[in-house]
Amino acid sequence: MRLRDLVDSAELGLRLVTGQPGLDREVRSVTVTDLPEPSRYLRGGELVVTGLLWRTAVPESSERFVTAVAEGHAAAIAAGDTTDDPLPPDLVAACARHDVPLLHVPGRLAFAELSEWFSRRSSQSRAQDTGELLARHRRLLGAGTRRGVAGVLELIASESGLEGLLIGASGDVLADSGAVTGSGAGSGVGNGAGAGSDRSPQLLHILARESLRTAAVPERRVEHRGVVYSVYTVAGDSPTPIDDWYVVFEGDSRSWPPQRREVARGAARLLSAERQWLAEAREPVRQLGQELAQLAAAEGPVAELVARLRPAGLSAMDGLRVVVLTLEGNNRPIRVLRALIDDPRAAKPLPAAELADGRAVGILPDTPGRPAVPVPSTPAEPLGEDSAASIDAAASHDGPGAATATTAPSAPSAPATPRPDLAERLAARLRALAPALGPDRVSVGVSDLVNSASALPAAVREAGYALGLAAGRPDRLNVAGHGDLASHQALLAHVPDDLRAAYVQRLLGPLRAHDERHHAALEETLDVFLQCSGSWSRCAARLHIHVNTLRYRIARIAELTGRDPTRLDEQMDLFLALRAR
Repeated sequence: MRLRDLVDSAELGLRLVTGQPGLDREVRSVTVTDLPEPSRYLRGGELVVTGLLWRTAVPESSERFVTAVAEGHAAAIAAGDTTDDPLPPDLVAACARHDVPLLHVPGRLAFAELSEWFSRRSSQSRAQDTGELLARHRRLLGAGTRRGVAGVLELIASESGLEGLLIGASGDVLADSGAVTGSGAGSGVGNGAGAGSDRSPQLLHILARESLRTAAVPERRVEHRGVVYSVYTVAGDSPTPIDDWYVVFEGDSRSWPPQRREVARGAARLLSAERQWLAEAREPVRQLGQELAQLAAAEGPVAELVARLRPAGLSAMDGLRVVVLTLEGNNRPIRVLRALIDDPRAAKPLPAAELADGRAVGILPDTPGRPAVPVPSTPAEPLGEDSAASIDAAASHDGPGAATATTAPSAPSAPATPRPDLAERLAARLRALAPALGPDRVSVGVSDLVNSASALPAAVREAGYALGLAAGRPDRLNVAGHGDLASHQALLAHVPDDLRAAYVQRLLGPLRAHDERHHAALEETLDVFLQCSGSWSRCAARLHIHVNTLRYRIARIAELTGRDPTRLDEQMDLFLALRAR
C-alpha cells in the first residue's frame, strides 16, 4: 500500500503536513509508539503513529525522534492527539530536514482504528492478488494442453508484464520469457533474444551459485556488474537444495510495488505446482528406468534389459554409458546422481537407481547431436575458490526471508572451446553443485561407450572400477572416466588393502625403520629420485645435497630393500610401493 492511499482515504481524514515527494512510498505496516527513540523496533516501511507523549519543551526532542525514525527507514510519521491543533513547528521542521513525510491524525480518529483500517485493506489486497494468480493458473490448466513451466512463465509475462527466467541448481536454463540478458539493458522486453542468446554464461553461474549459498531463504537479490536480479526458489521434493530451481526477474524487488512482488512470489508458487505435476507425470517412466538400472547392475537377463530400453527412451545402437556414484554426507546418492545426469526439460527421465550397497547407478544415451548430459552454463570454478561475491541476509529490509548477493565485475568469458567428454562435463556440473553439497564427499565413475544391451552389465562393472579410482583421490568431489583406468592408480585402487599394506611394508618398512633410528630421509630421497626420473643432478638439487651424498643414499636404499633404484624394472617395484602408501 502506498502512503498516498492513506492520505486519499476520506474515511481516515489524514492530512499531509510535509513530504509531498514521499507520497509514493510503500507502507508495509503500522507501528504505534511514543518512545523517544524507536529505531530499534523498526524494520523499514512502517507508518509510525505517535501521540507526541515523548515530546518535551526542548526542540531537540523532535530532532531525536525524527532522526530515529529516519534511521529505521520508516515510510512516514503520523502524529496527533485528541485535539485538532496544528503539529509543533519543531516536529515539522525536523521531518522536512530528514525527508520524512509527516501526516496529521485528526482528533476523531483513534490510533486503533487506523491500524485496523490498514490491516483490513492490506488483507483485501493480498487476497485479490492471490485470487488473480490462481485464476491465471486455472486458465493455464484449462487451456486444453499443458505447456509446462515455460507456459507458466509466458502466461505471467503476458498478463502481468513480469518476464522471468527459470534455472536449475547447476545454472541450466529450463525456461525463458526473454527477460534476463545480463546486459544491464533493462527488462529485455522485445529484444528478440529468444532463448537468451545475449545472456552471459557467467551471469547464470553466479545466479545459481549465490542462490545455492542462500538456500535457507526463499528469495534473494543478486547483483552482478551493476544490475540487480531478484531470485525466488522453486523448491523440489528434496530436504536439501540439490534439486531446487530458481525463477529470476531483473530488478530489485525491494523497490517494486507490493502487487508486483506478490506476482513474483506467486510465480514461484505456480512453478512449484507445475513442477510437481510434471514429476508425477514422469513417475511411471522413472520407475521403469529404475528397474532397468537395477537389472543392469545385477547382470539380469538380456531380454529383460532390451524390453525396458525402448520404453525408457533409449537405444543401445546409439550408444550408452553407465555412471556410478557414491556419497559420504547428508545428501542421498540417487538425488545427486539425478541432479548430475537428468534433464528436467526432457519428456522422460534417464534410468537411475539406488542399489543396496549404497551406490547410485545411471544409464545415459550418447546419441549424436544430443548431449548425454546437459552442459552447464557455468564456467569451471576450482573447488574452494572464493569469488568476489558476498551474501548479506540481514542487509535487506524485507526481513529474514530474503538475502542479497553482490558480485564484482570480471573479465569477459573465454571463447568457446571444443566440447569436453562426459567425465569432464560431469565434473563441471559437480563443481557447479558444490554449494548444495556442503561438506559431502562425492565420487563418480563413468564407463566407456557400449552399443548393446548385453554389454550394460560389463559397463556397470567398468564404471565401478572408475568409481574406485575416483574414491581413492584426496579431493572432496571426484570424477573418473574409462580413460583413467589405463594407469597404475587404477590397478592399485583394486588391490586388497591387506595385500597393499604387506607390499608397502616389505619394500618401504626397512627404510622407515632406518630413518627412525638414524633420523635420516631415505624414503623421501627415494621418492624424489623417482620423481626426477633417476636424474642424479636434478634430484640432488631438489634435496639440496651433494651428488656424492645422493649416490651414498641410493646405494643404502638398494641394500635395505633388495631393489636397485637405478634399474627400470626394480624402479617400478619401488614406485608402486610409494604410490600404494
